[in-house]
Amino acid sequence: MKRWSYLLSFITLFFSILPSLPIQAEENKDITIIQQSIDYEKDQLTKVSLTLLYGTTEEETGFWLIRINNSTHYAYQSAQAENKAEAILNLEGISPAADHKYTLQIEFKKSLEDPTSLAQKEHTLPFLDIHYQAENNVHKITGTFKNITSADGKWNVSIQKTGSETPLVPSLEENQSQLHTQPTSTLGEQITDDPPSSLLTPETTPSSQDGQEINDLRFTAEFENLEGSSNVIAKFHEGKLDEIDTTLTNTKTIEAGKSSTSGSDGAPLPNTSTSYPNGMLIGAVCIVFGIVLFLMRRFQEKEGAS
Repeated sequence: MKRWSYLLSFITLFFSILPSLPIQAEENKDITIIQQSIDYEKDQLTKVSLTLLYGTTEEETGFWLIRINNSTHYAYQSAQAENKAEAILNLEGISPAADHKYTLQIEFKKSLEDPTSLAQKEHTLPFLDIHYQAENNVHKITGTFKNITSADGKWNVSIQKTGSETPLVPSLEENQSQLHTQPTSTLGEQITDDPPSSLLTPETTPSSQDGQEINDLRFTAEFENLEGSSNVIAKFHEGKLDEIDTTLTNTKTIEAGKSSTSGSDGAPLPNTSTSYPNGMLIGAVCIVFGIVLFLMRRFQEKEGAS
């Protein structure tokens, strides 16, 4: 009995010491998007390049597979085993996305034949909408971000007349400013570092909750003496969108003096206009037709009664 008592004491002491012993846990490896470069032309996605990393080091290699909006084919597939990928996506056959939402399905596998993935990640590409408004020979260009929760970097707007290689000079010498939002409970406040003028200060946006998309984050620049057809190039660079080093560009053609009218989502408003004279004429015909039918029925009822 005494021997069992010693054994029980030893087991109790062992399990009391066990939690304090260092345990080498397996590293939780994940997919990291280090850098992204995205180009749009006339709101259509034209170029995407990504720098991807699996884990925190480049030791374990595998194969990267990327789809766009759950397409049936891969926009990128590793040609050989790699850990860090410089992926240029093949956009052939990718249909325009509703609300400009292009979501990447990213996988990292040990081998292409392996049915399971070592890691998976979904990533929605940011979008930069361009809105043009003309009034009293002042041409206002507004860039609005979509599909993001935070921004910290520089923006730039330039206008290039169609057929010319020289960009037009904006109203002010400088057309660039710092854009910054903090992912806090009051996300959406924008701060400019030494803005060149109030004309180029990004507009203050309403606050939004932490982690929510801020589709009203925007910047504005104004130009003068704009004529004919021109290309607007809006660019975000030297900074981060959602903590990813990002270069984002959209190029759009505008006609001087013809403002683009946008709804809350940046899309053109539908044409809901109607012709009042035509409507009144159709209404009058329907009323007359109804009266004729009513009189004919009354006449038939009287004939039947007699």
